[in-house]
Parts: sequence; structure tokens; C-alpha cells
Amino acid sequence: AISDTQLFELPAQRTTWSEVPLVRDSPHLRPLAIMYRGDELQVITSKFELLTWNGKTLWRRKQLESIGPTFREIGAGALLIGTASGKLDVLYPLGVASIPLPHIVRSPRVAGSPDSTRFVLVGEGVVLTYDVAALLPKLLPMAANTDAVFVGDDRLLSLTSIVLGTWEWRDVVSGKSILIDPLEGLPSILHVDPTSGRVLVRQETPSVNQPSQRLALLRVDRPEVELIAEAPKLWGRLVGEDQVVFDKGDGRLFVRKGQLAPREVVKLEGAIRGLVSLDGERFAASSSAGEVVRMDLRTDKVERITVPVGTRGFVGTDRAHRVVIVEDNRLFVWDRTVTQVATFDKPVSGMDVIAGGVVVHFDDHEAQLVDLDASSKPHRLMPFARRAPVVDANGTLLVGLGNSQQLTLVELPARARWTVPMHFTPLSNILTVSPYTRRIVQGHNDGLVMWQLPSADGDLRSWLEAQTNAVVDGDGVLAWPWQVP
Repeated sequence: AISDTQLFELPAQRTTWSEVPLVRDSPHLRPLAIMYRGDELQVITSKFELLTWNGKTLWRRKQLESIGPTFREIGAGALLIGTASGKLDVLYPLGVASIPLPHIVRSPRVAGSPDSTRFVLVGEGVVLTYDVAALLPKLLPMAANTDAVFVGDDRLLSLTSIVLGTWEWRDVVSGKSILIDPLEGLPSILHVDPTSGRVLVRQETPSVNQPSQRLALLRVDRPEVELIAEAPKLWGRLVGEDQVVFDKGDGRLFVRKGQLAPREVVKLEGAIRGLVSLDGERFAASSSAGEVVRMDLRTDKVERITVPVGTRGFVGTDRAHRVVIVEDNRLFVWDRTVTQVATFDKPVSGMDVIAGGVVVHFDDHEAQLVDLDASSKPHRLMPFARRAPVVDANGTLLVGLGNSQQLTLVELPARARWTVPMHFTPLSNILTVSPYTRRIVQGHNDGLVMWQLPSADGDLRSWLEAQTNAVVDGDGVLAWPWQVP
């Protein structure tokens, strides 16, 4: 019921009215539209304010620019509000999203249901259908400051706290979780293999007299923790389908296959500084003395070279399974011979394999694209930022955070760049991308937030037109409105 300045609710089991005071400092405030959702009362006032009352407290949820004839509840706990500026506002638990309409819709009407995320907008000569589940991110309720990394397209490995924290496997579709047996000391993730669903973890137990480290293997959806090795200093990588290559700090490399006992396979001069898995059962390693080896575990064949050593370095690979060697700011490729392909103005700190080359990372979290088979200069993909960007296993999507923590996406190798609208204030401590399905997870005060991006060869055109000012032209190339005739 509505009076001039107040709303009254009649509960189902009572005969008394609940008074909701709308007027505080404006005697001319009037309610224009109301909606009761069972647990909340939504009111749009003559000042274009959206007010929410939960039975005890009244607060302003959003200041609207304008209001159209649409005011409806749809699925996912969202409210659909039409505006006079050619767009629809969708209010949902994480924030507000705006859906720009492709053109003016005359005499608009909306059909939708609280039980479905789909709705239909009908106007004179036009019918538009939308699914907010494809436009809005999904909240994964977890403890605050939970860390996470994708191990598979629908599996997260999450950690609530480094010290005595809880590790678990989390299904991002069903929400089900599997608790992992406790890990000792201070655990850190060394390597994730999304193909086999394995994660290599190093557990460190600080001690003045005898520091100890342990290598442990986690397998997706299993609670057990498999001990691989224990020594004062350990480092390792996952190789092949079920092998772990590791060193104990003295230049010797060991391999453990399945449940078999580890065996020594090769020794390098100096300390091991890098390990990388190549194709099949091959791997490469580099040392502090500038020695680089390439080994095939099926035949135990070892190849050795030496490169000019720097103060720090590591090894990586590319799509052709060649060895990519980093020494300070220099980049080498070892195929049949060793070739220096790039020199930067600062040391390289990391590398990702992509289609058409590699992405190199720096200490300030800048990222550059390098074509290893061309003489072209490196291309800057991301400027320096608070945290390093991440690349999916396909090597076709780079995800970073801008200054305001807004998601910035770069399609590779085309280097087409776009951003995702900010509906909420994210945390910068977490950023992970699924291997092959273009899911992105960010940190949030209430847990984790997951975006599901459309595939670049599927629904990207309509998704971009709904969410950004980017378009896809007739040739399927990402472009901006002023570039399309």
C-alpha cells in the first residue's frame, strides 16, 4: 500500500501494517514503482533513487540516471531496470551491469521470471533475448582472502591461508569441494599440469639448524598428498603423464615415475636454475654455470650446450618444443643451434608459451610478446602493474589488471585488447584463468568471482557488443566502431 510519503507492507500472518519511512529531508519524495521479493522491498522514488528495505533497515541501493517502464525481477537475484538512455541496468548481488540496446526500442515491454536468467525485450518490430548468466560474473562463496589456481577447466585448487591453511578442490560448476589432507610447513605451488590434473607443491619447514623442504604431489579430486622427496633444498617440475623431475641443490637431477623410486638421470655443472617440460618425456634444464641440457627420459639421451651466463636465468619452451633460454635480459632459442633472438632493457623474470611466440614477463609485471621466428621487435602487451598477468594453456588469452583493478584482456597472437566492465571492487591478490574454456577468477571480499567469457570463434561478437564498445567485423576481426565502414 502507498501513502503520499510512506509504504506499508501487510505480512501474510498478521493484520497489522509495517511502516517503511521514505521521507527524511524531502517532503516531495514519492514512490514511482515498487516490487516486493519476499525478503526485500524495492522502491524507485521520484528522485530516481532505488531504495531497499529488508524488514528492519532502509538504504539507498543505487542512484539511477533515469527510469523507463521496465522494472522486473529476473533470475540470479537480479533486478532489471529500464532507463531513458537506451540501456538496461541489471542490479545483482555483486553490483550493477548495464546492457546497451542496439537501437531505440519503441513501446518496450519485458517478459522474464525470477526462476530464469533469460528475459525477452519486445518493442515495435523487434524482439531481443538476453541471458544474464552469460553476461554477469558468478560469486563462488569462500572465506575472505582465499587464494586459488585453476587446475582444470572446472576445477580450482583453493587455499584459505598459507600458515595452517585449508587446501581443497573446488568444482566451479556444482560448488562441491573435496578437502585435501593437511600439508606441513609453508607450502607453495611449483607447477600445475592441467592435462593430467597434477600439482607439484613444495613444503618448507624453517629452522635455524636444519631447514627442511619436501616435494609433494597433489592429484585433482583426491585428498591424498604424495611425498616425492625430502631434502634441505628442493626444486622440481612435472614431466610427461606421470613423472616428476627434481634436484636437491647440488646439480644432480632425479626423476620419479609413478610410484617407482627416484633415480638420478643427469648432473649439471653448478646449481640448477631452471627446469621445463618439453614434448612427451623430454625436458630441459639450466645451471648457474651456463650449462643447458636437453634430455629424453625414454632413451636417456642427453644433449649439452653452454651459453654466456648472467646473474640469473631460467629455461622455457615454445609451441615447437624448442628450448628458450633466458640469461638476464637476453633471450636465446636452442633448436639445432643456439641463436640469440632478443635483448631487453631489463631482466626477464618469467615466460609463457603462446600461439606465435612467447610472452616474457618482467619484475615490474610488464609483459611483451616476442616472435621467435622473426626479426620483428617485441610488442608490449601490458604495462607495469600491481601483479603479473596470466595466460591460458591455449596461449590465446592474456589477462591482466589495470590501475583500477579492471580486467584487461588481450587476444593472442592478434594482440586485440579489450576490458571487462567493473561491476564490483575486486581484490588484486587473486587472478587465475582456466586452461581452455576462458573462465577467469578474481578475488572478492565474499570469496571468489568467476567470469565466463565467450569463445573468440563463437559468441564473442554478441558478447562484446553487449558488454563493451568493441565490435567484430564481417571478417571476424576485433575492431572499434570508427574502424568499421
